[in-house]
Amino acid sequence: MGTRLLFVAEHGDRVVGCAGIITETEPPTVVSVWVNPCARGRGTSDLLLAATINWARELGHHHLRLCVIVGNQHAERLYLRTGFTFTGCEQRCADDDPRMEREMVIALASEPPHPTPHQGRG
Repeated sequence: MGTRLLFVAEHGDRVVGCAGIITETEPPTVVSVWVNPCARGRGTSDLLLAATINWARELGHHHLRLCVIVGNQHAERLYLRTGFTFTGCEQRCADDDPRMEREMVIALASEPPHPTPHQGRG
């Protein structure tokens, strides 16, 4: 079984947002990003996504994925500005939910650079 984590954003002693991540698949998947309307427009969602990205990067994962419901332009803009890109894959949200969702991924670590030939000065 994979790991399930919940990152929480707080304002004082009040939870104002959360983002989940699961590692049952490779790459790990961000799920259920949510921010309370009272905290929207203040960078809370950016901080939550940064937490998931940093966690996955620190564990050595090369990519992180998520799915966004087709038509949720606000979420799409958030994910795009964070660095996620569309993969071209779409699927139904669930067997009992006909809405479609689009997969997005972000690269977390690049392959090691290839050595370049040394060019001496002449």
